[in-house]
Amino acid sequence: MQATTYLKNALSRREKCIGFWLTCNAPPLAKTILATGDYTWALIDAEHGQITDADFYVLSNLIASAGASPIIRIPCDSEWMIKRALDAGAHGIMTPMCHNAVSAVPPTQPAL
Repeated sequence: MQATTYLKNALSRREKCIGFWLTCNAPPLAKTILATGDYTWALIDAEHGQITDADFYVLSNLIASAGASPIIRIPCDSEWMIKRALDAGAHGIMTPMCHNAVSAVPPTQPAL
């Protein structure tokens, strides 16, 4: 069974991909925007917006159910934050302050 990651599938078919950034926790607003066009992705901005990790699940599921890929921009490049976003249903992650491949990999946590 092929996973339903709308953005990845559209890119593999070389289709035009259109999306938008969501900076506030407003599911009705996201639903209205998604209904106005054929969007491939929506970015949930938890770095600069008013969205917290507690909002990821509702927004991710709303976006995915509308046929678009939820991409979550996490507030920091912490491993636990990446896991929370993926567990909430994100099809992709955008990390802040990522300038090269080395800074894209969070440091491992020391053993206790």
